[in-house]
Formats: sequence, C-alpha cells, structure tokens
Amino acid sequence: MNSSTLRVTISGTDLSQAGRATAVVFNPVAGGGLSNSVNVPVGGAPTVSAEGITSAATTSVSGPLVPGSVHTLYGSNLAPAQTVAGAAPLPYTLGGVTIEVNSIPAPLFFVSPTQINFQAPWDLEGHNSASLTVLNGSVANAPLQVNVAVTAPAIFTADGSGSGQGAILIASNGAVAAPSATFPTSRPAAHGEFVSIYATGLGPVSRIQTNGTPKPVTTAPAITQNPVVMIGGVAANVTFSGLAPATVGVYQINVQVPDAAPSGNAVPVVLSIGGLASNTVTLAIAP
Repeated sequence: MNSSTLRVTISGTDLSQAGRATAVVFNPVAGGGLSNSVNVPVGGAPTVSAEGITSAATTSVSGPLVPGSVHTLYGSNLAPAQTVAGAAPLPYTLGGVTIEVNSIPAPLFFVSPTQINFQAPWDLEGHNSASLTVLNGSVANAPLQVNVAVTAPAIFTADGSGSGQGAILIASNGAVAAPSATFPTSRPAAHGEFVSIYATGLGPVSRIQTNGTPKPVTTAPAITQNPVVMIGGVAANVTFSGLAPATVGVYQINVQVPDAAPSGNAVPVVLSIGGLASNTVTLAIAP
C-alpha cells in the first residue's frame, strides 16, 4: 500500500452474489475522510439462452416473445437475490437488474438468481426477432437474439404448471370453476353459465397500452381478435376477449359453457388465436 495504491482482501461472503458491489475508502487521519464510491462488477455475467424463455403461463415450454405478454426467463447470475415488484406500474429496474429488448427496458414482476418474470414491451409489435440483454448490476450477457411472434396463447393454471386446473372463474360470483372444496368457494360451472378464462400471449389489442401499466378499469375495453375456445371438444360462445382490467399482460376471455360439453371434474379447455393453439387446461362442469 502507498499513496496511490491500496490492496484489500474481500471475503467470500462479499462475492457470493453476482452483480455489482460498491467500494469506498475511508482514511481516518486528519484531512482524510471518505472517498467517492466506485461500482465493482462481481461474479460472472448473466447466462441466458433462447430455450430459457417461456410464457409465464406455461413455463415448461420455451417459446417466442409476444408483445405485451408476460414471460419467464431462466438462466444463471440473473440477479443478486430474489426481489418482487410492489404495486404497478411495474419498475424497469428491480433489485439492481434490468432487461432490455431492442434497447427498450422491459417491466419486471420478479427477479432472482435463476429466474426473471417480465412483460415483453408492446413496442415489439411488427418485429419477428429482437435482441435481449440482462444487466445484473455492472455485468451483462452478450445480446441474445430471440424470436418475436404476433400470438402464442397460453392459459394460466392454478398451480402455475401450465396444465391441470385452469385459471377459470365463474362470471356470476368469481368462484374458481373447479370441484367443490378444491379452493375457497370453488364449484363446478353449469351448462349455459358464463366463465372467464385468464391467459397471456393473445397479441395486439384495439387500444394502445403503456408498458408495465395495468389496463384501467374505467377505460374502454382493449379487445383482441376473436379466439376459438373448445370446452370438452365443443366450441364455446365467446362474448369477450381482451386485456383483463387492473392487470399487466393478462388477457380475459369470457365464454358460455356449451350445453353439449361433457360433465366432469377435469373437462379439457383449449383456445386458439391466429391459428395457434394454447396449452390444454381443465375446468369442472356440473352434471
């Protein structure tokens, strides 16, 4: 150590979380004091791949980004720690982490060392590919080229797996259309009853939206093209398809349970839009 050089030993604990650290020097002698702070990169750069990008509704299957929709990114060194966003509008930097898609910051729901949940910017409409970069503090991955699609529909499920009980609510009372006692107030839907299906990846809507900002409840609906919904192999009457109010990147499809649909605790439901089919989920229909 001399007047221009200082050597320090940093503990393993200080280097255990990839991202960025801040270094300052304090000189206790008269005339000394605290130095300016310097950002120091810590650990390896984020590691990501196109195979690690999925819909947030079907996280076991990789797929393209869809403008305005909710996605999950898996990798390593993505964030120093787990951090969840507070109330919307969503932040563009969370826990020191930023995702840029074509240099546009993506709104963030959640970050952790191995997973990030984010909204693909609406600005990607009209693109078929984009460059994605994860910035974890002072370190970033090499830009990754990812596919962008107009639609890639995916229905949310109760357990987040992308299969099994769908995120499907009975319109009249908001109960989950599942076997009784499976969830609080859940019950099977009746034939002829209306239900709401919650999904992402349904593509463009009729009204321009702001990235990371919920669809206001009081404004006119933001409508998609009309999807085809099959319940138990029978086409359902679709009465609405568009962004769900007070949510970010979530779509709501209102349909009537067909009289000809079979009864049961796990009747299959699938929707198609733009010629592409979603994952298959289930709902309960009373006899």
